[in-house]
Amino acid sequence: MEKSATTYADTLRLMNSVDVQSDLDSACEQLALTAVRLLENFDYIAKQLHTIDMLGSSPPLKPQWNSLRKDFRDLLWHFRSNAGFISGRLKMFCSVVLPLSARNSTSSRSHDEKLQVLGSFMSISADHATLTRNLVGSAMKFNNSLNTFHTEFLKSVTQRSPGGQRELRELAHKLTNLESNIRQ
Repeated sequence: MEKSATTYADTLRLMNSVDVQSDLDSACEQLALTAVRLLENFDYIAKQLHTIDMLGSSPPLKPQWNSLRKDFRDLLWHFRSNAGFISGRLKMFCSVVLPLSARNSTSSRSHDEKLQVLGSFMSISADHATLTRNLVGSAMKFNNSLNTFHTEFLKSVTQRSPGGQRELRELAHKLTNLESNIRQ
């Protein structure tokens, strides 16, 4: 049995269905919870770094970590802003572009109107391009800073005396977990 092509009207109904909206809401909620958990991990690591810094056998690491946390929080804010813009564009697509495209009209004025709406929807504004460029730049800066911290942390670990080894192992494990969660 041959399957028929999906129409714009079918797509509009699908995008506005309760299941799709529920899935989007659930995904947004999970993303927000993930961000909160990541920031909690940053705080937990800061506490462990403070304990290690109190041993006094190397320069303090916590201030550098707090700076990384601020950079990460700023990065999350960039992601949130970009996601808000994308969400607005998706809503506009579902509520304006698809319904207009699904209308059956044979007049050339209607056809020209559809092309104009589609064209303006497809163009990316300079503001959004700047927002995305800043997001990418912030992500690259953060990754570089995190890698630098890891390198300095590893140097510190290899130069330390046997005291505090348990704390260092716990911290190294937590840093590894945080980095893998961030990369997801």
